Amino acid sequence: MKLEIRGGKAVLGSQLAGLDDEGLKKVVEEANVFARLTPAQKLSIVNALKENGHIVGFIGDGVNDAPALHSADCGISVDSGTDIAKESADIILLKHGLPVVADGITEGRKTFANTIKYIKNTVSANFGNMFTVAISSVFLPFLPLLPAQILLNNFVSDIPMTAVSTDSVDESDLRTPKKWRISSLAKFMVFFGLVSSVFDIVTMAFLIYFINSGFSLGALRMELSLSDSAQKLFRTGWFVESVISEIIVVYAIRTAKPFYSSRPSTLLMALSALAIIGTVAIIYSPLAGAFEFAQPDLQFMAVIGMILVAYFLVTEISKHLFYRFVKSQ
Repeated sequence: MKLEIRGGKAVLGSQLAGLDDEGLKKVVEEANVFARLTPAQKLSIVNALKENGHIVGFIGDGVNDAPALHSADCGISVDSGTDIAKESADIILLKHGLPVVADGITEGRKTFANTIKYIKNTVSANFGNMFTVAISSVFLPFLPLLPAQILLNNFVSDIPMTAVSTDSVDESDLRTPKKWRISSLAKFMVFFGLVSSVFDIVTMAFLIYFINSGFSLGALRMELSLSDSAQKLFRTGWFVESVISEIIVVYAIRTAKPFYSSRPSTLLMALSALAIIGTVAIIYSPLAGAFEFAQPDLQFMAVIGMILVAYFLVTEISKHLFYRFVKSQ
């Protein structure tokens, strides 16, 4: 790593002695090099830069550097520095050279980006599920999912989410620092939560129609009161749809780019495949009886598959609309 200084001027500590706070704020914007400074002057320069709106890093290893190290947004010392310098610093370098700081910044931005991915997926899914259950409880004369099925839903859908921390990060997320913005997350939660809820409600209506009509397009009819066996089939369909949709939607919302332009990590893909296979396996295994699932035929599962494909495409289109119109506001 090279330190390149372009233009500007050098300022000595003696030249700063007669400046007031406003004068110092102006000088720190014009000068690139400060030399022969007292500990108080180092601290004043750091504070002036912060007051001008800069995020300030300071490197030092001596007793005289401690006040500035403590005041800086990021104080950096070395392992061979004085005890007070190391106590005042935020980062202590165990190796010589600044490339380790750059590597640490890259890892920090990766961690932040993947944390935001997890939060976005979780809060939007939870908001959507809450809204869907609230709406469905008003119109359906039976529980859309039993308590044990909801717990199983949460357990299986969370398996791939444990791998989000290992996910690859787009170059655009590493290029510049990102800030924690609650308002942006709130917009994301409401927007995609509502998209999820609308599609869940459409899925419910679709399942009821086809269960009542025996999957005959010519005999579609709406009857909310289903028999016990039909309720099992409905819950099975919605369980499969809700679990798999929550798994596949992460591939749309994990990047602002088209999903095929950003490759996810191998572990995330592997755990997603495992969770999807496990979801389907559960309803055809002896566990189906324990969770009160039906064992639907291939035609039913094909309909669920088409619903999932439609949901993913709608989410992908909604994502581009969100980043184009909503987030920019």
